[in-house]
Amino acid sequence: MKSRMSAVPFGGLSVLITLAVVLSACRKDPNSGLGEELGDRDFLTEHYQDTAFDIVVYTMPDTGLIVQNAERMLLGSMQDGVFGRADYHVYSQLYYAGSNTDDLGFVPDTVNGVSVDSVVLIMPYSSLYPKKEDVTYGRPIRLNLHRLTEDLLDSGHADSLYSVSSEVAYDPAVLPGNGFTITPRPFDSVTDTVNNSTYVPALSARLDPAFGLSLMTLPADAYAQGESVFSEYYPGICLRSVAAGTESESSVVSFNFGSGEGVRIIVYHGLVDEKTPRYSVFGFGPVRFTKVERDYGTSTDRDFLAQMRGDSTAGLRHVYLAASGGAYIGCVLPNVRELFAGRRIIINRAHLVLKAASAANGSGIEVPQSLTVPESLDAAYNQGGAWSADKKEYRLTLTRYLQRLFYEEATPEPFYIYPSTEERYGTPRAVKLNGPSAENGSPMKLELIYTEVKE
Repeated sequence: MKSRMSAVPFGGLSVLITLAVVLSACRKDPNSGLGEELGDRDFLTEHYQDTAFDIVVYTMPDTGLIVQNAERMLLGSMQDGVFGRADYHVYSQLYYAGSNTDDLGFVPDTVNGVSVDSVVLIMPYSSLYPKKEDVTYGRPIRLNLHRLTEDLLDSGHADSLYSVSSEVAYDPAVLPGNGFTITPRPFDSVTDTVNNSTYVPALSARLDPAFGLSLMTLPADAYAQGESVFSEYYPGICLRSVAAGTESESSVVSFNFGSGEGVRIIVYHGLVDEKTPRYSVFGFGPVRFTKVERDYGTSTDRDFLAQMRGDSTAGLRHVYLAASGGAYIGCVLPNVRELFAGRRIIINRAHLVLKAASAANGSGIEVPQSLTVPESLDAAYNQGGAWSADKKEYRLTLTRYLQRLFYEEATPEPFYIYPSTEERYGTPRAVKLNGPSAENGSPMKLELIYTEVKE
């Protein structure tokens, strides 16, 4: 970049003019008002010909998402008038994590050696959605417990938390007595005033003793130390969320599935002594994932529905971002070489400005706090993207990308905009954005500040 700048013959300049131009992302409009946001229109048009052009933008479904082996994973169901319904299910292998005694305390491979008193599912959690003032004590989440009928396989993405895969087979019959309801209470965290620390709240649910018995009557080898052993004898389980019928029934929780004090199953069986119950612990893993299932058809937003069905022209009015397997934005910028044909231009700064629609997120779904453009653009060309709560907008800095297109005479290719990686794979956040032809006066736009060199 530096070498390209130094090649401009500044010694022979008679005029060096810096212009600020707003390149509106709308269709051709005879009253485009190009540049009004950044300076006096008469001054700008004196040096710049008003040229309307297209920024191609559209929404794509981000389907088939799996969040794999993350420390925190989503569980529950969210219904939204704009984005439709999203159901978050957890599939996991199990492993024997030990007991409160030195031995197993039971005889494997036989029901005669085990007497299960109770089974408890412990579920620590760290976040609750939606976050609305009227949701004081959380909303119930209905879950069904199923047994997997095939092994979970690691996707091979050792360096990431996510992958796309076909559905894993499970027994459609709910394990007997294991349909249950949990109700998160966001103010149940416990503060240790002595150590000045706060512990996350945890939910618990009682499961059927017969399920606990099935975990404790496997061959003795299943209980050897090592997380990968148990699944050879018991493929695993899935916790499937019952779909929310209305927005008021929406409830999604981010549970802690990491090692140690993560989500776990405790089976109580007999006594160590007269006062101490004997128990065994089963953890979730080593392979586990959240599977997101979407029903776009429950949306009442016509532009969202049209784009989910393949009509990209609806993106002229609105585009959409939804994390965790929802939607992402495709974008193609104009050819800046053609735009400034025959002129000597130095691009100083370029921003893609995305304004939130006024009716966004009435159901209480939080907006993503930052955006990213992964893979399609080198990180060096993509900066910014933070949400401005005051302006209700995102500003993606694409200066170096536009410079590369201009100086290297590259043809613009589609790039894709997502919520930040952490939000995309760990939250249900979503936002409705104005498209190029938004009617409320705040369309998507490309802002360019450039210097024009004249001999």
